[in-house]
Amino acid sequence: MSDDSEDSDQPYKIENFQKLKYLREDVNRKMRDERRKFLDQLCPLIRDWEDQLPNLRDIFQPHEIDTLLSDSITYGRNDDRDLIVDFVAKSGYKDEPVVGQDDKPLSRRTTAVHLAARHECLGVVESLFEIYNRFDVNCTDEAGLTHFHVACMTGCEDVVEKFLEIGQVDPNLLVPKTGDSPLHLALAEAHEDVAELLLRSGANPNLANAERSTPLHIVCQNEEGDGDFLKKFFDLTHEKYKPMQVDAADKLGRTALHLALEHEHEREVELLLRNGADPNRANAEGLTPLHIVCLTEWGDVQFANMLFEFGHEKYKPIRVDVADALGRTALHLAIERMADEVAELLLKNGVDPNRANAEGSTPLHIACKSDYGDDIPLKMLFERSDERFKPIRIDARDKLGRTPLHYAVRAKRIKEVAELLLRAGADQNSTDVDGLTPLHFICKRNETADDSEDIDLAKMLFEVCDDMQRTVRVNARDKLGNTALHYALNWSSKEMVELLLRRGGDPNLANAEALTPLHITCQRYHSDDFVKLFFDISDELGRLVQVDAKDSKGRTPLQLAVANLLPKTVGVLLDRGADLSSFVFPDESCFGATIPSEEYDWLDGELKEASGALAITEHLENKGYALSPSDVLTIMKFFAQRRFFAQSGEYKEQWYDGEEFDTKGREIMINPSLSLYDFIYSRPEGAARLLMYTDYYELANSEKLWKLREDYCGACFEHLCQIPTRRFFRRWALEFFLELIRYQLPILCCDMIVENLSNDDLWRICLAATGQSSKIVEEVKLMQRMLVEDDDMILIIANNHSAY
Repeated sequence: MSDDSEDSDQPYKIENFQKLKYLREDVNRKMRDERRKFLDQLCPLIRDWEDQLPNLRDIFQPHEIDTLLSDSITYGRNDDRDLIVDFVAKSGYKDEPVVGQDDKPLSRRTTAVHLAARHECLGVVESLFEIYNRFDVNCTDEAGLTHFHVACMTGCEDVVEKFLEIGQVDPNLLVPKTGDSPLHLALAEAHEDVAELLLRSGANPNLANAERSTPLHIVCQNEEGDGDFLKKFFDLTHEKYKPMQVDAADKLGRTALHLALEHEHEREVELLLRNGADPNRANAEGLTPLHIVCLTEWGDVQFANMLFEFGHEKYKPIRVDVADALGRTALHLAIERMADEVAELLLKNGVDPNRANAEGSTPLHIACKSDYGDDIPLKMLFERSDERFKPIRIDARDKLGRTPLHYAVRAKRIKEVAELLLRAGADQNSTDVDGLTPLHFICKRNETADDSEDIDLAKMLFEVCDDMQRTVRVNARDKLGNTALHYALNWSSKEMVELLLRRGGDPNLANAEALTPLHITCQRYHSDDFVKLFFDISDELGRLVQVDAKDSKGRTPLQLAVANLLPKTVGVLLDRGADLSSFVFPDESCFGATIPSEEYDWLDGELKEASGALAITEHLENKGYALSPSDVLTIMKFFAQRRFFAQSGEYKEQWYDGEEFDTKGREIMINPSLSLYDFIYSRPEGAARLLMYTDYYELANSEKLWKLREDYCGACFEHLCQIPTRRFFRRWALEFFLELIRYQLPILCCDMIVENLSNDDLWRICLAATGQSSKIVEEVKLMQRMLVEDDDMILIIANNHSAY
């Protein structure tokens, strides 16, 4: 570069220098905010600095540079931090130790090196050591962390070597708070070269930190785990520290072998075993290395083989029956984790297949609890177990009194497991602490089960027992007095109920609440056709069903069927002779109370429930039962609470006008002589007479209306719900109205009045007549006075009614 060019650059250099000097003079170093502002102003200047870097001592005092570096670590952003440290290092600045009264450098001092370690800004440490390059002084902060510690944890091998060469540091100096030695720190960050340097310099491999972890623990849980460094670790250990403490346990009771197995480090496991690691040592949870093998995903048989093969002679034979804190042996865990090869190896080495854990579960219980396994573990337990443990305790009971067969049928996924147990002699009638047999378990269907799985299991149970000439106690009762039939009626399908009845299930056995199977049938929402099957099969088998049995609350099946809105069931019970003379209609707290609220959210929900309730009244009245005012009000309150008689306003009034409804409506036949189209277009008073309440119920529960487009469906269901409810309200409101006005008006007049009232008003009339509301009473009395005082009005109403 020419002299001219150098001269032209000089003003720029002077300008940068002056700017830096000005920034330095403008900051109050006692104010933290001003120091932060200084960093923000300094970084752009440094970033654009392209010429020769200045001698920082010409601008700053040493303590100011020390503060600048510390602030960059504490307050600076990542890029700014790197920029400032790099700028200072490249400027050639070297820190000078603070000298004490004896003219010796002070080691008690917190520097940017310490702060970088504390703030995990490890990327700048190497550059900081170019600045803080005195290795005859090991600066120590207030917590006892030294420059030497930081060099070890950041892998600054050259720095570590210089410290060690000068000989002013102890390779076993601990960090007071954590108890970590330099070797711990180096290994924790996988700086193997630094660790090797420390070992060669006499670092103690047996020192434990505050967590009682030794360097060996750290080596065995590092991610690499290829075994190369562990071999070197053993080779480099100083003679005075041999033999190495391979079985040292941390605070969790884990040895290096536990950790190597947890991380599946094959070569490290072998090296530890060859160097005397105890394969039977248990951690704080009672887990031995064998347990750990079984807890790894799928259980690696290679590791289990290594424990048996390379275990030191003084530890042989391996203790295979050690139980952890939960009473589990390695076999429990191997079967639970579906580690079949490990389980087989354990059995070959004499593990006890009958050993129970803290819950009383044997390995056989565990095998039968699996929802996703197969029958391999069972076959293995039966075939591979040591002769001294045979026969396997097939009916062992856990703390709940359950045998493996209970769990096999509850899992329901692998029928072969239950069959294998039965053919091996499992007790088909064993009961748990609640008195539940395997058959109860099959019939107590869980929500995820499939009907066909339940039925297949039940059939298999009966067929295998038939083959073996053993009897299944179909009518066994649990502690609540329930038989399998009680549970089947609650949860299962018709096919299961039929199977149990044909296998001897008693249709009249009552449980502790005096509920018979017939009572249970009449409590089942969504199962309005179960009762017919129940009677038909009982008839076929010549069993008389007690139709009027009463439960502990005095309720008959008929009362339950009415309360649960099961019109078909009510009809069958009445046809079967259910006694109406003592029948008590359910009160409002029971009527329809068991129906899930979400049922009303479906488009057809309101029509199903409303028509169901009305169809029940039809059945009762057809058999001679007279509804009382109280019965009627119970039904009306049920409708009112659910707003069955109110129009939602969601659909337009003439929703059925349109070509699509004309076509579909004519295709949908309510009965052989009446289409949906003809019914919808019939006059209101005529429509009410065209169908019985039971017809509405049949229509609601058919799939016919779903042939309409969805918006037509909603409007159609709502419209159809209005017709029977209106008919019911009008009929009974007329009677209540006459009673309310004490029969002072002709029926025709009252009928005309009632006809023009809304369902809400009709409902209020019924309440007023029974003294439950006064809101409409004054209106009714005013209407009554007007009509009584005006004979002509009565005549007009009468004439209009007859003409109408």
